[in-house]
Amino acid sequence: MFLNMLNIPYKKVFVKNKFRERLIQQGISTDARIVLPEIDDSRVVDAKRELLQMGFNIVEMDDSSESITALKNSISTLKFTNNWTDEQLHIFIQNPLNMGMALVTDGLADGLVAGAVTPTSDVIRA
Repeated sequence: MFLNMLNIPYKKVFVKNKFRERLIQQGISTDARIVLPEIDDSRVVDAKRELLQMGFNIVEMDDSSESITALKNSISTLKFTNNWTDEQLHIFIQNPLNMGMALVTDGLADGLVAGAVTPTSDVIRA
């Protein structure tokens, strides 16, 4: 209704987002591996289903002890964890966002999408 008042045709307002389209095509064509750490949110579950239908490769975060141990060992080599105990590493990696970022850092995923539940500032800090 508002657009009618401005005499703007709908077609001019709802133009395809070329950046979004290019990003999607590049992700699909390169078989990019994406982590969705906020999978407990229903919107993310719906997005995952749609991304899989589009042909994206979604990396599942594995809570197995072997995976967590491997990620903890990898994170323990990073400078910011120099004085951390094993318990601190364990608590850090239990956060799904941190686990997802560790997967990207280790080359087990190419990218991460977050921010549906987690504040932007926390996503940037991770």
